[in-house]
Amino acid sequence: MGPLHGAFGDPKPLDPTVEQELRSLPNVHFTGALPYDEVPIWLEAMDVLLIAYDLEAQGTRATSSHKLLEYLASGKVVISSYLEDHVQLSDLLVMTKQGQRITERVDEALDDLPQLNAEKLRLARKAYAASRSYSGYLHKIGDLLQAVDQPTV
Repeated sequence: MGPLHGAFGDPKPLDPTVEQELRSLPNVHFTGALPYDEVPIWLEAMDVLLIAYDLEAQGTRATSSHKLLEYLASGKVVISSYLEDHVQLSDLLVMTKQGQRITERVDEALDDLPQLNAEKLRLARKAYAASRSYSGYLHKIGDLLQAVDQPTV
């Protein structure tokens, strides 16, 4: 699902052999960019959500925290390339170890899919994403302002 991107959103062509193999699979869809309101429908139909980066070529320049939050908001298990900035989320997502190929991590996660998509973890992912939504931040700001506005005794 979604477009393939290089650094800064520049289209990055997929290896033709890999693309042909992927297009032959019944459970792989190249949808291109989707309207925002259709994204949750597609996410619900997926077993795992991938965030794969070519870190050797791009570093972390092309990472998208919005994509990560959208994926976590679905509650589904997220499998990601290793990103130092997301190590603290290791209880919410499945991340490659440094130097590990993401395909290895996908295979490991598929073997453990029922546990990784357990209700407790799904709720924790959703709660994390909700706490970092615009409305979640507005509530935090409101709480801080209320605390500051309270008279001290």
